Amino acid sequence: MSFFTTMKMDETLTFDQLVEMESRQGAGAISKLKSSYWNSAPPLKDIPVFRYQPESPAESIGRALLDVFILVLLNIIFFMAAYASFMRQEVK
Repeated sequence: MSFFTTMKMDETLTFDQLVEMESRQGAGAISKLKSSYWNSAPPLKDIPVFRYQPESPAESIGRALLDVFILVLLNIIFFMAAYASFMRQEVK
């Protein structure tokens, strides 16, 4: 919550509380509340801009290679264990 506001979590108002404040004090109370916090909020221009950079196929394959290797290795191990357990039992 501290990214875009200076309010602390226990200071924030719920929607019901805001509606009640507006019904008691009028619409100006909400505007006054917003302006007091918006004026003291940290500037958003300091936040870095997200720039999407697509991954090349070689990078994607490189990232997935270890996972594929583990998958194949586990597949071989479990197949061998299942094969060995079936070979031990006598067919009736």
